[in-house]
Amino acid sequence: MSDFILRIRTTGPAFQNCPTAEIGRILRRLADDLDQHRFAGAWPRPLHDSDGNRVGQAEFVFTPTET
Repeated sequence: MSDFILRIRTTGPAFQNCPTAEIGRILRRLADDLDQHRFAGAWPRPLHDSDGNRVGQAEFVFTPTET
């Protein structure tokens, strides 16, 4: 079993005018990245705002299942 955890800090200047638009841009970029690369690459996956600042991460947390 696993959980997908997404964290985004919305305190930077990129979120001042329209925070929902910036969050949408970050999520679309993550979705495109997942579509293209599946699970290859760095995990947890760093998330960046339009100014290039790291604002969060997406990660899978795997929990072993008991048999």
